[in-house]
Amino acid sequence: MGAITSAVLPETVANLDDLAQRAEAFGCGVEFAKFLDRLQRRWAGKTDDATFPIAVLFGVRRPFRLIGRASTIELLLD
Repeated sequence: MGAITSAVLPETVANLDDLAQRAEAFGCGVEFAKFLDRLQRRWAGKTDDATFPIAVLFGVRRPFRLIGRASTIELLLD
């Protein structure tokens, strides 16, 4: 389960390690590591050279409602 965070971080994610650090900062590092492990196991036997984009969406709980919204959840796409 993630944590409530008021930190606003710059958009500096450039690679998978950066993304893992960002997940940790949002309080979901363990869950993200599990996701990566499952993804690696699922694709371990693939022999196709094609590349596939993967979108990662973090639902970040803020300590206050967002401006113009009734929710405290901010969706961040990395």
